[in-house]
Amino acid sequence: MLVFTECIKYLRDETMKTLKTKVNLVRENEVRWVITMPAIWGDSAKPFMRESAEQAGVERRQIVLALEPEAASIYTKEKLSQRKTALLSWNLMIRELNVWFCI
Repeated sequence: MLVFTECIKYLRDETMKTLKTKVNLVRENEVRWVITMPAIWGDSAKPFMRESAEQAGVERRQIVLALEPEAASIYTKEKLSQRKTALLSWNLMIRELNVWFCI
C-alpha cells in the first residue's frame, strides 16, 4: 500500500502546485480526484485504493474510483465533443464571412 500511497501523494502535490500557479482560485477541498483502476481488478481493490488515497491526504468525499476503460471512454467522448464544438464555431465564423468550402 505504501507504493500506491506515495504515488498518489506525489501526483496530488504536483497537481495542486500546478493548479495554484495556473488557477489561483482553486482550493484543494474543491478538487475531485478520479483514481483509475484496471478493469481486471476485483471489487476488493476498491477499499485498498480508497485507503491509499486517504493515507496520501485525499479526503474520502473527494475520491472517485473509476475503471480504466470507463475513464478512457469518458475522456475520448469529451475530447471529441470539444473538437466538434471548435469545428462548429469555426464553421459558423466561415459562414459569416460568406466563404464556403468542403474538405
